[in-house]
Amino acid sequence: TCVQTNLTAVPPDGTKIAFASLLRSGLSSIFTMNPDGSGLTRLTGGVEFDYTPSWSPDGTHIAFSSGLSIFSQHIAVIDADGTHKTVLTKGLSIDSAPSWSPDGNLILFASTRTGFGDIYVMSTTGTDITRLTHDNDADSTPAWSRSGDRISYTRYRQGNADVYLMDADGSNVSRLTTGSGFDGEASWK
Repeated sequence: TCVQTNLTAVPPDGTKIAFASLLRSGLSSIFTMNPDGSGLTRLTGGVEFDYTPSWSPDGTHIAFSSGLSIFSQHIAVIDADGTHKTVLTKGLSIDSAPSWSPDGNLILFASTRTGFGDIYVMSTTGTDITRLTHDNDADSTPAWSRSGDRISYTRYRQGNADVYLMDADGSNVSRLTTGSGFDGEASWK
């Protein structure tokens, strides 16, 4: 039974919604449903914490964060029907917030593997992992522009969060918001 939902994702054709749900057991799973709320289907389950789903551009796969603890998460991919789970990242870090490139060839994600939070990019097979941000702040929730040439993300520093922008290779970093409080989790139109 679902008691709380968060972090929804809609595939390009708009036919299904993927979301994470906190279950009564205290674990979380990935579900899909139709836009009218019907057709609820649980895709993941068991003893793992699964959250932050992201549809592949062709709607055939879902990337998400998965792990036995909220303090040790990895990026995994499943087929849209919940089969064929593949874990792409490994280690003792928190890897989260996957985002597919518009061409479906790369996945962005946030990771604490360097001790802070940074943004990384990798192939859809989990190879060629490249660190894009190099600072002492916590960077998270990356999102590709529709053209695939820019990336927005959230940077937490000194009790504040702002939206930042960079080129797809990690260069030309710029701060977009400057207010106090929390600005983040940007989404491109």
